[in-house]
Amino acid sequence: MEVRFWGARGSHPRPMTPDELRSKISTVVHRIQPSDVEDPHSRERFLLGLPDWLFRPAGGNTPCVELRLSDSECIVFDAGTGIIQLAEDWARRGYSEDCINLFFTHFHYDHVQGLPFFGPAYNPSSRIRFFSPVEKFESTLRSHMQHPFFPVTMEGKMTERMEFHVLREEELLVSGARVRYRLMNHPGGAYAYRVDYRGRSFVYASDAELQNEDFERSQANRDFFEGVDVLILDTQYTLGEAIEKYNWGHSAFSLSVDFALTWKVKRLFMFHHEPRYSDKRLVKNLESARAYAIKSSSHELQIELSREGSRITV
Repeated sequence: MEVRFWGARGSHPRPMTPDELRSKISTVVHRIQPSDVEDPHSRERFLLGLPDWLFRPAGGNTPCVELRLSDSECIVFDAGTGIIQLAEDWARRGYSEDCINLFFTHFHYDHVQGLPFFGPAYNPSSRIRFFSPVEKFESTLRSHMQHPFFPVTMEGKMTERMEFHVLREEELLVSGARVRYRLMNHPGGAYAYRVDYRGRSFVYASDAELQNEDFERSQANRDFFEGVDVLILDTQYTLGEAIEKYNWGHSAFSLSVDFALTWKVKRLFMFHHEPRYSDKRLVKNLESARAYAIKSSSHELQIELSREGSRITV
């Protein structure tokens, strides 16, 4: 399985400001030495040696994650603004998905606001299967695309080959992958998804305010979280912010590290980034999370930032 991040910001999109861009350029210029620009190789080496917050931005789009099972089969999670870039990438690569499987964690704006601009949905030959455990979620999606909120409605504009599947069974098979879901603590509810495929495991838990019961060593918790290869998890706040914003539905990154250590997760990807945070601040949080994990446990946990456009192999 291959994961591709198309949007990792939470709450609302967060474009880079002109002042931030100028500051990054100024910082890079001050680092350049004559030896760094002697030839193409030295220039590339210089760029690769820059700090992550300068050269590897987290991006500003809201949640969308692609899980590719094979060249022709994939699962998409959430339809934040990142799904627009996903569609553009498919067009560049010449991908023609026979069936697009789109799973929703919930229907807050930051998780659906890219759907009206999802190009494949307007292709009459596209077959799109929408999935959610929420009853009557079809009417919720359609309500986002009607006057006066949006000039184009789903009816008559998007492909007629749309299917809306309410998840009622505990699991289902999608292109040979086993998909399960679990309700997390978030205002109005939000679902995490687990995918098992060819001996590898993946969990996407975008919006979650972790609770004591999530750490309980129940069989249900073990079956869903224990030992997963990749966990994408809400890490929006610092501990102080999480206390101040209790019941807002998001977790402190330190608590998310505790959670990953408890369930012996192999790789944790910090997700649903606070829109007020700059790339420099996000990298600082990443460094703090790594230091905290080392002090807290002997279990080897890899921790990374979810970065727009990046890809990983599960």
